[in-house]
Amino acid sequence: MIRVGVVRGGFAPYQPVSIRSGAFAMNALRERNMQPIDIFVDEEGLWHMRGKAVDGEKIRRNIDVAVNALAGPYGEDGGLARDLEMLGIPYVGSSPFISSRTYDKRAIKEDIGKLGFNTPKDILVKGRGHGDYAMPIEAYAEWQAESVFRRMSGPWVVKPTRGSSSYGVFIAKNYPELKNALAILGEEGDDILVEEFIDGKHVAGAVIEGLRGEPAYALLPHEVSTGSGFFDFESRAIGAYETRILRDTNGTGYVEKICRNIFKALGIRHIALMDMIVSQKGIYVSEIDTVPEWHEEALLHRLLASTGITAGECLEHLIRTALSKR
Repeated sequence: MIRVGVVRGGFAPYQPVSIRSGAFAMNALRERNMQPIDIFVDEEGLWHMRGKAVDGEKIRRNIDVAVNALAGPYGEDGGLARDLEMLGIPYVGSSPFISSRTYDKRAIKEDIGKLGFNTPKDILVKGRGHGDYAMPIEAYAEWQAESVFRRMSGPWVVKPTRGSSSYGVFIAKNYPELKNALAILGEEGDDILVEEFIDGKHVAGAVIEGLRGEPAYALLPHEVSTGSGFFDFESRAIGAYETRILRDTNGTGYVEKICRNIFKALGIRHIALMDMIVSQKGIYVSEIDTVPEWHEEALLHRLLASTGITAGECLEHLIRTALSKR
């Protein structure tokens, strides 16, 4: 029986989502006749197994492969992948380098743009953590809002440069909202990304390596809609959204082709979800997630279901793929 270490926990505000994802994954693995081993990472970064703090060597002796259910920093930025590689533990997911690139919203947009695909135009706003920008938050927000306002017309999407699941993302429709978003994110001291708002359909696609015998199998893309019109962190966490298969009006499967091409060209491994905006101006790729959520309300479940695949089947496939390439 394959012993699968399911790594969950992590840091606020992502921890509750991670705990739920890990619990779902463990239940699904039991149904697939695998042995899940619960590995909890606390907010100090310590690993726990069976209720006790343990070192990496003990984890290595007790598992055959790892599934990463950690959302946010360490789990998605390549930190966990790096530590697992140092321990010689096979794992589901992309390399530390690819994970770090996809977690950095500006970096991955540059990579996507070099491949010839559209991404929203943006302005990088330096955070207050930089010496030249250390000033009272009100003055910082006013100064940066004026700079953005002069260079790019609204509405704007304001987000942290590093993060996942739409946490900390704002839609600013006017100058006061832009200033407010910059003030809130500016408190963290990190860089901020301000993007042009693309009016169109929010579309989610996914690619799974080796599924059904294909090197990069693209699931049917779905249009995502919410009551607020914005697919934010809370909507994702509690399932407050609706999806439907994106209508392919000309039968070209163009969105699936974009997903497959990006997956292969960037060297992404095992699985990735991709967020896009389909508008009258074209298709814009906004973000890539290489550590999907597995809990009951997760978007991935809906994409899998429309292709006739359960989350448990997908997990087993990914685990066996990871083991086959150790």
